[in-house]
Amino acid sequence: MKTFFSALLCLCLHLPCSSASPPVRRLSEVIKLGLPVVVISTVDNEEPTCDYVQPPEGSLGESIANAKKVPGRVMLILGSDTLYDSVEYEKGESGMTINIRGNSSAYSIKSPFKIKLQEKADLLFRGDDDHHADSDWALIYDDPASLRPLIGSLVAKWCGVRWQPEGEFVNVWMNNEYRGIYYLTETVKRNPLSRINVKKNKGFIVEYDPYWWNEDLYFETRFTQGSPFVRYTFKYPDGNEVSSSLLTYATTSLDRMEASIIDGTYPEYIDVESFATWLLVHDILGTWDSNGSNIFLYKTDNTPGSKVCFGPLWDFDTIFQMEDEWSRLHDHQLFPGTLFPDSCGIFTELYYSKLDSVCEWLPDTIDHWIDAFSLSPTSEGIERSRPYDNWRWETKYVSVSDNLSAIRQWFHNRREWLLGERASISSPMASHVAVHAGARPSHSALYDLSGRILTSPRNGQVVVNGGRKQIHHTHP
Repeated sequence: MKTFFSALLCLCLHLPCSSASPPVRRLSEVIKLGLPVVVISTVDNEEPTCDYVQPPEGSLGESIANAKKVPGRVMLILGSDTLYDSVEYEKGESGMTINIRGNSSAYSIKSPFKIKLQEKADLLFRGDDDHHADSDWALIYDDPASLRPLIGSLVAKWCGVRWQPEGEFVNVWMNNEYRGIYYLTETVKRNPLSRINVKKNKGFIVEYDPYWWNEDLYFETRFTQGSPFVRYTFKYPDGNEVSSSLLTYATTSLDRMEASIIDGTYPEYIDVESFATWLLVHDILGTWDSNGSNIFLYKTDNTPGSKVCFGPLWDFDTIFQMEDEWSRLHDHQLFPGTLFPDSCGIFTELYYSKLDSVCEWLPDTIDHWIDAFSLSPTSEGIERSRPYDNWRWETKYVSVSDNLSAIRQWFHNRREWLLGERASISSPMASHVAVHAGARPSHSALYDLSGRILTSPRNGQVVVNGGRKQIHHTHP
């Protein structure tokens, strides 16, 4: 079997590019567009359904309930290769279930989906199934087409977010019908090997959640008590698996965290670097969301040295919206007390130290990535697929090159604005503070054909180096 990316390269290099946009009637036509194809067939062609629900008076958001999990089979096809096949559904053994996911995003006519495999696998084919295999995956849409889920996740990783979901753009063919371009991605969950490393029954993952009213279990802290806008809900364990002792531990831990921001003891309870990095990425991306939307916190275990960590980032549908402004999260009071300046100065120092570092390398890093991505089979596959996706959902066509030009311009403008704001701020330079650099690439970095940074490229692998494709050769 060909590797995921070598097959993608071979397919795209031999496809003519067409701007035509007729309806897609056959799977074979979708395969020829060049992106990996997620093929879903449900039992009896049943479509996932849900109920649409509104918040109680005084609360925020709109969401869904009773999302039906429909059993079926999922395959991943690239050219002539079947990269993955769950085979037919048998509970606990094979196949998958699929359901509509999301809150406000679920109101789109192009439904986002969650896929749960009955047997774990790595649907992104990163070459280490034992490490990356998982049962939970999501298909989210990028509307309007902008590459936002990909670039948002990359910036988070470059800035040092400790774990950030990875994904790939795919075409979806479901129940013999073309459903358009989606972003196939990991979900936020506990997985000690490849996602969030939380000790079983000893740690937790929670969301600072404006949709708390739609969950079976939620809890309050002193700061959120009685708030109609936000409470905490569990991502791990599942609500029906949360013991009374773990609920008490999570409540007490987050109570202490909130109080510590006021009295200046927060370095004892918060992983300050994860918090500073999380907020900085939102500021770089210009995120409009606030009020707790997609804010995740976790504690790895219940030992005395364990601290509350922030991350990962999720749902980039409102990035690039706060032009010449901080992200809304920057000034929005998530917790009591202030952070600019904070009560003991450590957060402020670390945040601005990381900001100074990012401003040095970000525009060149973005330029280098864009040069590599524009040559990739993923870029070519998206370009070929968009007319069909636009036809399917009656949306406006935007070219990938226009996306990349807008992304390039945003980050160059953003750097200048950040530098201007930084110059007006009277704060310590914090040159003594150690900055976690994350996975940001150097100018000599090698990329795979999807735009990922390669730390250990294989001998004979096709890579992008300095904006050009070449064959990588290792030397003894």
